Amino acid sequence: MNRSALKAMGMGALLALAAAGVAQAHAHLLSSAPAPDSIAPAPSQIRLAFSERLEPKFSGFEVDGADGKKAVVAVSTDPSDPQVLIGTPKAPLSAGMYRVVWWAVSADSHRMTGAFAFTVR
Repeated sequence: MNRSALKAMGMGALLALAAAGVAQAHAHLLSSAPAPDSIAPAPSQIRLAFSERLEPKFSGFEVDGADGKKAVVAVSTDPSDPQVLIGTPKAPLSAGMYRVVWWAVSADSHRMTGAFAFTVR
């Protein structure tokens, strides 16, 4: 191979690595408490941990009950960890299934969304 072909291959590899780094910069849900599909007593807090630091103004979640009503939950980022959202229900969650619908924006400004369910016994 000649020198210009090697140089082009090297540049292509660098561009691929850069693109992979950008793609991984989106905020992905890593874990939650309660965990998806879990059955547990009513939580005093709902915690969602993400892979990236969140933009608080553009990140949050809602909690829908099986009856179709939204649970009133005050959501904020964890003051000690900007990758974690904390939701505190205004009233104890009664027995039944709940669905958490979340949205998260990290510094790359891409909005990620998702949902999971848990059951309160």
